[in-house]
Formats: sequence, structure tokens, C-alpha cells
Amino acid sequence: MRKHVVLGMVALGTAIATSASESTPYDLIRPVYPLKWDNEAFDKFELANTENTGLLPKEKKPESYKANAFIPDSLDQAYYDALNTHISPIRVNQAGYLTSDTERQFYYIGEATKFEIVDADGNSLSPAVTGDLTSKTTEVSSDWTIKAQTNALTLSRDRYTVSFAGSTGILKAGKIPQSVPTDKRLRIKIGDEISSTFIVSDKVYSMVRDASLKFFGIQRSGESESWFHDKSHTKDGSGKFTYDDEEVSEFTPQEGALQGGWYDCGDHLKESMTMSYAFMSLAIMAATNESKDKDHYAYNQSETVNTDGIPDILREAKHGADFFIRSYNFANGIIDNMVVSVGNFGADHGYWGKPEEQDTLSAIRRGNASERDLRLGELGSNISGMIAAGLAIMGKQYAVYDKAYAETCLKIAEEMYDFAKSLAQGKSSYGDGKLFKYNKRAASWATPAYNGNNEFYDDLALASVALLYATGKTVYADDALRSKDLVNGQTFGDGAGFFEGGWFATNDKGFFKNAKNTSWANSYAFATYALYKLILSDKTKATTEYGLSEMEWLNAIEDCITDMIANLGDVSQDDGTASISLLSDAIAWKQGVVKYDANWFNMQTDLAWQYNAYQAGNIFEVLAYADVAADLEKKNLTLPNLGAVSWKSSEMWQLGINQLNYMLGVNPWDISFVYGVGDKNDAHQHHRASNPEGRNMENTKDYKYRVPVGALYGGTAPQAKSAIIPQNTSVEDYHISEACLAGSATLMAATTIVSSPAEEGSGPTVGIKKTTKPLKSATIDQNTVSLMIHAPGNGQKRVQVFDLLGNTVYKANFNSENINVPFSAMRHKGALQVRVFNGGKVAAAKTIILK
Repeated sequence: MRKHVVLGMVALGTAIATSASESTPYDLIRPVYPLKWDNEAFDKFELANTENTGLLPKEKKPESYKANAFIPDSLDQAYYDALNTHISPIRVNQAGYLTSDTERQFYYIGEATKFEIVDADGNSLSPAVTGDLTSKTTEVSSDWTIKAQTNALTLSRDRYTVSFAGSTGILKAGKIPQSVPTDKRLRIKIGDEISSTFIVSDKVYSMVRDASLKFFGIQRSGESESWFHDKSHTKDGSGKFTYDDEEVSEFTPQEGALQGGWYDCGDHLKESMTMSYAFMSLAIMAATNESKDKDHYAYNQSETVNTDGIPDILREAKHGADFFIRSYNFANGIIDNMVVSVGNFGADHGYWGKPEEQDTLSAIRRGNASERDLRLGELGSNISGMIAAGLAIMGKQYAVYDKAYAETCLKIAEEMYDFAKSLAQGKSSYGDGKLFKYNKRAASWATPAYNGNNEFYDDLALASVALLYATGKTVYADDALRSKDLVNGQTFGDGAGFFEGGWFATNDKGFFKNAKNTSWANSYAFATYALYKLILSDKTKATTEYGLSEMEWLNAIEDCITDMIANLGDVSQDDGTASISLLSDAIAWKQGVVKYDANWFNMQTDLAWQYNAYQAGNIFEVLAYADVAADLEKKNLTLPNLGAVSWKSSEMWQLGINQLNYMLGVNPWDISFVYGVGDKNDAHQHHRASNPEGRNMENTKDYKYRVPVGALYGGTAPQAKSAIIPQNTSVEDYHISEACLAGSATLMAATTIVSSPAEEGSGPTVGIKKTTKPLKSATIDQNTVSLMIHAPGNGQKRVQVFDLLGNTVYKANFNSENINVPFSAMRHKGALQVRVFNGGKVAAAKTIILK
């Protein structure tokens, strides 16, 4: 696996390099060690077998520990747990806060009434920055039990149990002052307690989004340049064809024909429902937020210098498109024969090991290549609608990078939409007379892993919008907004929220999702967001390129925003103690008020299982509304039925930001639920590629715990008395701990909306090297005894040398143009990073090795 290693720095109290890993675009929000290590933390651990001396590390403190140093991505899990046993009374967003956020809220539980913002080393700023804490009305408490295991090969797999609790008391809220420094790590100090680090930056959510994209890289299957694992399941296509769990003999397997795609969750299944949702999400966000999609990675996301010139969200969407195109080609263009799910649920779940080793297993019921079933009949109108939408977007967005590829995407998108539409209409055939054989139901079908995606209006509305955007053809405008005879059961109404026709006019009159969260089973929020952003936001394009009359344009805007509000009302928390009133009585049986919990800002979720993934759907929906509403406020439109409305975009934006605060540390457990972001994360995710606790195969090579960067911890709902207590071991309780593709896709979408625009513009960069503002130059040469540095110009310069743990082994300021640094002055051997600063910026960098 090709990797380009680059040492990176972060702005801390003292400069620190990465530890045994590459620099990343999100270094400022990666986990760093606290200022002090608790050497008594392991005393709280109850060992499963006191005679086994290997259940805890011999050293109470990790060898890599240094205050503010990056926490390695691979440690004994007991060290991560030791960090988490202290639930700080200060709950802060461990990624950070936007510069524009006027609240920047954090919580505290305790007797103090004032706080201070300090630097990463715990020192006061100059001048000191302090603030007051305001008591809320709710008393809260929290506890957490971690049950670690060894692996599944031992008779007793239990390793240790540790239970711990946070402070109990009335929540107090603080607001980080506007005067704090930006783009550097800070902490909050209250009495003797010092919080996790955070930053204030316009780019903080761009960094979170960049981290979330890396989980897609982890989940990649096939010859995919995953930054996390070697090529895997490259034999996909060699298993047997199945339909409703029965073998089908009319097709011939072909090794490698269906390699690629993404794994579903902590397993190695490739599921149509989650792959199509992830693909659609990436494509829609790449198109709707083009200026925010940045080229920070190569296809291999460990490469951040020699990138590929393609914006990262769009490039990851191409990985999904590649799989669906491969499936189309394998089916010889007969969409009903396409295989879009690979793997046998039972056999796959019988294996716990690294993805790259599963293909060649000899044991049965462990999911080897011959047991990776090729499952027919898992398209329906819903899944094929999402795939068609994604391919349509690729057909337009990717044309500047590869015109022939884009044309292929668009061709298949149009064919797949016809397939989805014909199936929804109850026809017996599609296209030029091809019969439906394996796909008989438009929706409400299930797989061994998934059920609950029970409708198709949302997916076909989304597909028609994407195809209208990509082609400008009248038929797609008709299908989106005009047609009154698409399917039996469509109903129509008058007034705001009732579209004239098309897929946005459902069997419930309006485009209503009725208390279902945005997730793999529900794309209503993506459809309304795409309709506005891609078609309606620009009046000139809407009435020329997309063929809408001015009145159609205005009516569609009114219906779109009204239904966004109605759908937010439906996912409000019934007993919410805070609310934002958006519309009153626009739709008689819907509420125009968004209710939420006043402390944790959560709203209604479909399931307690994978709570955070469904709450992420609410966050996306809130922020999508805020984005659209802000644009409507700029337009200052008078709508046909509603007239002039105060859309309250700022209030809704703040709600979405506060909901993200919860996800990233302002929660009962003082952890960031996004792995690899924030100083404290869970360490027992139900995820085979990253966590060996469930290992059930011998001879697995180099199988160590690794942080699955960008994954979203499933979690559980916060209460007045909040608790995380696994039903069995932490890794086995997948309801709480499983890391899933769909959850990270939704998180990616939400954080993209609040990301900063690309600093280098949007537009193609193929064949063009990245450029930055010119820096003052410097050169670094060496002979056998010293470094020879040349830094032209006046003013003070600096040379600084770091070891791989970030320790400064040499530093000197100089004013002349030349300086020699003897190797004997560096007090260190091995790999070192040399950096020369000229004019206050890095002017040269070089890695050297001293023997």
C-alpha cells in the first residue's frame, strides 16, 4: 500500500509533531494527551481473572505520553479507557467552535461561578480571558461501564470491567468569549479542573468533515487504496448468485467482477441500502456545496501533499459510482440482473478478523470468497432511485475531470431511473421491454440485515431533481414537480406545502416523511435540500436551463420550505423543553414548531439502537433548513400563500451547531462521539477492521487496535440520569458500539453544510499543482557533521528540529542569511524533522536520519 509520510505540526503551547503517523488536514482537532496522567486509573479496573497478569499493561502510563502530544492511533485499549474514567465536570466541544458562533456554549457541573480560557499548556492568556457561568434548572448525572474482552478464541474472553461516574448537580453554561485566539488549541480552567482541548476557527467543521471522510476510506472494499487496510475482498463476484436466499443457476460467477464498494458497518457485508445512501449523500453534497469540497487528499487518504486534483467528497463518490457501474457491466446492462449487495449474513458474521484476510479462509461459515453471495433483487424503486440520483450528479460534476466517465454515469442514471419509475408504476417491464424478474416490489422489501425502507417517493423525487440538474430535460421537471398521474395513490392539495404534482406530491398530499429520521431508510431531507440548492436557488437558471415558469419557481420554493418545516416539526421531541416557532397553521395537521431538549438539544429518533446516527439525521435536517432559509432571507421574497416570512435561519443554525456540540463533547460522558476527533473517544467499537477484541481466527497478522477515524459511535440517548451500560461486553453490544457507514455519511453531510468555502476555489485542478501565497525561501543542505541552512532576507529566522514524538531537540534563532547547525548539538539519533522559519512561516522542511 503506497504511503507518503509527512511530519506535521500543530499550534500548541509547544510545537508537536505527529507520532508515528502522517500529518492530516485536521491535526488541530486530533486527540492529544491531557496535561497530567492519572497513574491510579488502573486501580479502578476490576480484572476478570486476577491470576492472569497480562490483562492490563505493565506500565501505568503509556510510553508515548507527553502533555499535549498526539495520542497514537494504536494503543492498548486500557490506556484509552484510563483517560475516559475521568468524566470531567467541564463538557466542551473537543473539536471546537466557529469564529462566527456567538454562543460557543460549554457546560460545567460544580460549585464554581467563573471560568478562565487558558492555552494548551494550562497557562493564562495575555490579557487573561475569563467569564461567568450561568445555572440552568436541570440536575444531571452520568455513569459509564466498560466491559473489555480479550478475544473470542479464549474460553473466558472477559478482560476487565471498569465503572465510573461524572459529577452530579445542576448544569451550568458558559460561553467562550469572542476575544480568544483563533486556530490554536485552548482549554477551559475552572478551579483545579482543566478541560480537553478545543479550537476556535472558521475551519473547525471542515476539519471534522475531513476526518469523517476517512471512515469511507476505512470501509472501502476491493482494490481501493484504503489508507487503513490492504486490498480486500478482491474476489467478489466469485460466490454464488442468490435470490431470496435460494441459489440461482442462470448466471456465471466471475472472480473480481464485483470488487469495490463499501462495507456496511462493523462487518464486511456490502449492503445495497447503505451503499446507495452513502453514494447519494456524497454526490448530493459535492454538488450542493461545491465551494466547500476541498482537495486535501489523494485517493489514498494518507497522502495529503501530492493530492489528485479532485475535490475529496466528489472523489469518494466516484468510488461508489465505480461499484455500481461495475455491477451494471457485469449484468450486461440489464438492470434487473444487477447485484448491488454482496455477502452472506450468517457466514460473514461468523468471522471476526481483518477484511484483507477473509477471502482466502479455508474454514466454512467464515465468509470466504465462495461464501460471499451475489444477491439479486435488492434494487427496488427506492435503492435504484438513490443510485440514479448519485450517478446523475456524477454525470455532471465529474465531466470536467473525465468526460467519458461522466457520460457513462449519466447513461446508466437515466436507464436506472426509468427502471425505478416503471417498477413504482407497477409495470411488468422497463426500458425497451425488459421484464422485471428479480425486483418485484418498489419498496417495503427487506434483507437479512435491513428492513424499514418502505417508500419510494423520496428517492424518485431526488432522482428526478438530480437528472433535471444534469440534463435540463423537461421530462425530469415534469416528473419532479408537474405530473399528476405518476402512480396510483398520489393525492393533491391547495396552498403552501402542496406541490402541483410530480414525485413531491405523495400519497400524503405534501412531501411529508412523518416522524422518520433522515437515514439509510429516508432521503426526504436530501430531496428538498437538493431541489432548492440545485434547481430553485438561482431564478435565472430555474427559468431557463430547467424550464420552470416564474410562478412554478415561486410556488416550488414555497412548497419546498413549508415541507422542510413540517418535516422538522414531525421529528421534534414531544416533551421538548425548548422550541423555535417557524410557521403557524400553514398545514392543518402539521406543526410548524421545532421542539428539542433545552440541555442536550436532541430531538426525536426512530430507534434507541444507534442513537447518534439517527440524531445526526436530525442535525443534517436542521442545518439544511437553516442553509435554505438564510438564502431566502437574502432574496426577501414574498411567497404566493405565506407572503413575507421570518424564517429564523440564525436560530436554526445555532440549534444545529449546539447539536454538533453535543456530538463532539458537550454531553453527559465528556467524549467526542466521532472517532479520531477530540481528545477522548470510546475504544470498544463493534468493528472488525479496527478492533481485535472479537477475533475468532488464529494466525491473524499484525491485528492490533486502531482508531477508526471518522466513525460515529452509536451511543445512547441522554437523560437526566444518563448511563452507558453494555448488555454484555462493550464490543459485543452492537446496539451502542457499532460503527456504520450510513451514520458517518449523514455526519459528513451535516458538517459539510457548516464547513468553510474552499480557500482555493471550486473548479478543476487536474494537472495543476496546488499553489499558495509565495513564502520567503530557505534551503537545507547537510554534510557529514552539520546542517547548512540558507535563509535570505532581513529579520529574525528560526531553525527548529523535532523527533518523531514532537520533542524539540534543537532550536535557534538567527538573523544572518546562513547558519550551520552541528549534529552534535541535537542530542538525538534517528529520524528527525528540520524546519526553517523565515518571515514567520515555514520556508523549508527536511527529514534527516542521524546514526
